[in-house]
Amino acid sequence: MEPLYQHQYVKSSVNSLAFQQPTQITPPKDYARPTAFLRPGEQSLDQDVLRLSTVAAVPFKKRKRAPGKKVLGSPREHCEVTSPPPYASDEILRRLEKWELHSLAAEILQAVKIKGKNGKEGTPRITSCMRVPKAPEIEILRNRTHNKIFLKGLVTCGSVWDCNICSEKISIRRKYEIEEAIKIWEGRGGSVHMLTLTFPHYANQKTAPMLAKFSAARRLMTKRPGWRKLEKRLELKGSIYRLEVTYGSNGAHIHSHELLFCKGKDTVIEAGDIYTMWSNACVDSGLAAPSKLHGVNISTPQSMAEYVSKIGKETSKWSLQHEMTMGQHKRARLEGLTPFDLLRAFRDTGDCYYEDLFIEYSQAFRGKSQLRWSPGFRATLGMAPEKTDKEVVDEEIEEDNDLFAKLSLSDWRLVRKYKLRGQMVESCYISLEAFEDFLRKVRRKAEASIKYG
Repeated sequence: MEPLYQHQYVKSSVNSLAFQQPTQITPPKDYARPTAFLRPGEQSLDQDVLRLSTVAAVPFKKRKRAPGKKVLGSPREHCEVTSPPPYASDEILRRLEKWELHSLAAEILQAVKIKGKNGKEGTPRITSCMRVPKAPEIEILRNRTHNKIFLKGLVTCGSVWDCNICSEKISIRRKYEIEEAIKIWEGRGGSVHMLTLTFPHYANQKTAPMLAKFSAARRLMTKRPGWRKLEKRLELKGSIYRLEVTYGSNGAHIHSHELLFCKGKDTVIEAGDIYTMWSNACVDSGLAAPSKLHGVNISTPQSMAEYVSKIGKETSKWSLQHEMTMGQHKRARLEGLTPFDLLRAFRDTGDCYYEDLFIEYSQAFRGKSQLRWSPGFRATLGMAPEKTDKEVVDEEIEEDNDLFAKLSLSDWRLVRKYKLRGQMVESCYISLEAFEDFLRKVRRKAEASIKYG
């Protein structure tokens, strides 16, 4: 296949960093030391599978699995093609990586079997998300307001935990709703405070049981008389609860951020007012007692506003420095990795540790609500009833979208076969002619494969 773009090395904010060899220290016995690297400016032999970041690529070594468990091949084999054009900006690179991570997550979770509502066993919904068509043809839409390209006519999963594409759309919608709620409440003379709760966690603890205990501790705390008294004193009228998790050397850092809407404008909440109740609830639920320093935190209005503004903007802590370590001996230094950072880590190192951790995370959070409003509070604010995550993803605002092009199912199957979803979308950002040229090249690729085998 002819490359869609002339493949030139792109100097970006990531790839412009100087190449450094990994620190030479004694690795664990089970660590497979990398044997080859690509230096800045070097490209893989196959131009059409040039990955987003080519600074440090390491051969993948398959590791043994438990009997019956699928062994995923090289992460690069399962990723979307992410060759950037010569004029690639950070925005283009992020869009290409979005499809790459989406593809990798689906391949990882393909081996996971779950039971649906009908009792039948199947795979997570992300395995068909943005892949399987649900209409006779695929419509490509361009949003006039934000100048973004969307695909219509494909199945979506609506998973805020597994799917980075659906999660982005859901989180942005929730962010606008939270901002609207804060604006309405403060306009009525009330105050909003953000309560953060967490607990001690360790590397040998699994995510699912810790999440169950954390949820039980919070329910226990809010049902006890001490919390009821605090609600009356603060004149607490409603709350919005958001569940989050990051991973580091001490395992899963499960925590929650809760916006507390109080009637008084000058209401003051101290962490000490809540710490004892939270500590007792944690111990009674089977968790270790949290420290006074980290267990409970009441954010300032400024830090709360910064947190709300970042909702929907997935930030990565898997930087080039993390990619360059290339081994298990550096895991202890990686802190605050988001679930999608685990995908980046697996993609860049081929270390099955990150693959297993993502599967563990996915199974633990499946079916859980990321955001919850207290009963009746949306009605109190005069806001419309809350839509489910799936409804948000499938919602179409027709008046803001223009039809850019239509794609036949046969062409879509070819785009999927050659893992070019991201490249196709990028061609649409250029022009209609670029999109049509892209399709011609994909068809020629398919014809050549049939002719020459």
